[in-house]
Amino acid sequence: MPSKTTAVSIRHTAKYTVFDTYEIVSSPHFFTSPQRPSNPNGGPNRGPNRGSTPQPPPPSPHPSSNYKYASLPLPTPPTCSSIFLDINEPYTLNLLLSILKSKTSYTINLGPCTGDFPIPVPPSTFQYAEYERCNWDVLRLRKGRSSNFCVRKGLSRKAQMYNYTRRYCAKNRESILRTNVPESVVVETWAAFEEGESVVMGDGQRVDFGNLKVEDRVKICSGDFLQLQEEKFIKGEDVTWIVKPSSINRGSGIEIFLVYEQLLNILLEERDIREWIVSVYIDRPLLLSGRKFHIRAYVAAVGDLTVYFYDDVLCLCSGTEYDGDDVGNYYAHITNTCYQSQDAGFNEEECVLVLEDVERILVQEYGMEEGKAGKEVENIKEQMRKLTGELFECYKGETNVYDPLEGSFEHYGFDFIVAENDDKGSEFLYKTYLLEVNPGPDFKQSGKKGEGIVKGMLEETIDLVLGGLDFDKEKNENVFTKVYHKKG
Repeated sequence: MPSKTTAVSIRHTAKYTVFDTYEIVSSPHFFTSPQRPSNPNGGPNRGPNRGSTPQPPPPSPHPSSNYKYASLPLPTPPTCSSIFLDINEPYTLNLLLSILKSKTSYTINLGPCTGDFPIPVPPSTFQYAEYERCNWDVLRLRKGRSSNFCVRKGLSRKAQMYNYTRRYCAKNRESILRTNVPESVVVETWAAFEEGESVVMGDGQRVDFGNLKVEDRVKICSGDFLQLQEEKFIKGEDVTWIVKPSSINRGSGIEIFLVYEQLLNILLEERDIREWIVSVYIDRPLLLSGRKFHIRAYVAAVGDLTVYFYDDVLCLCSGTEYDGDDVGNYYAHITNTCYQSQDAGFNEEECVLVLEDVERILVQEYGMEEGKAGKEVENIKEQMRKLTGELFECYKGETNVYDPLEGSFEHYGFDFIVAENDDKGSEFLYKTYLLEVNPGPDFKQSGKKGEGIVKGMLEETIDLVLGGLDFDKEKNENVFTKVYHKKG
């Protein structure tokens, strides 16, 4: 018989009952190893983030690559009468509790809200939990419901996302993803740091590394970037570059550089990071009060598969005025709130704005007419919706890298940047680029100002997933807009 450890505290209110309960079962079927340290992601760090750059997380106890959902029968997910709520961050946990208080038909079971191992939640309970603590033994058989999809590396890894969008655009020449994603190359250095390895070049030729020096191996691995750099040089384009680790978020590990020698040094120093994406840096962004910003939009992917874009978005600004010629001042260039908050002068009220602020600044600081400013902002929204919808079309049938689960859902943080429009024939002055996608976004980075947006988005998601609603923008006042529905 498995042993059990249970902690229970029951609170009653007029509307709901909360069981502060978690049960850890010690059996061969569940992982009950001692807790790893709270910060297992240490390792070498780079540039402005040295000392804080997290490395990619360790593999899940249930590696997603082992799941072959497509070959399994597809039972109807069970109807859930209770919710297992197991979220680390108090910011998000408290918002969810305040929302669920009004949902009288559900019993809420609180998990430990810490740890790295699965909790044996039964199929009849909806698992609103951190990815690593979902009961994948149940979910992989499509017998449960969850706030996560197990297989999503096609979106979570920047290099994978770029590769799949590029493949899609090769067949769909008119796609907005072809023009509104920064031009990039993927650089993989796996073979450079392993003895006896070889690498297949872009032309299909296999190069045996033999006794080559590590530096020469890295140069071979970064050949695609050298080719792109040469193409830009031939065209007379003066390009600034940005390099990001494929699997690290929160602005960590990012470097901006001008010449290849700088990239080479980065790749040689960061040997634990083997997959990178190098992109043309968007160096003429729209500025708000002289500062660079990016847009954080929240997206909900529901079931198999309908995607909703939350129209109330956040504009996350740097606290330092932008100077395109000074690429070394990262507080002016990296607008991620987690990174900006390390600046001693960080002011959340000034750095977290909403899209209505963009319209106001276009009028007040750029002298734009109100009608024109409104059209520009609406076009920014429309481009974000189109980019979001088409991105999910890239993964249709690609279940090895993205496999949504019927009855479950997943949140994403989509990051966009707005820049000057090079198309002089367009009626719009600005163009929106898709930068990256973050599954399981850190809502706390939305701050106090964005709390209302996050709460509204979470509430509409619960209505979608647990209330069985299907939002249609033309028929109601919900902020979610349906941007994609998989056919066939």
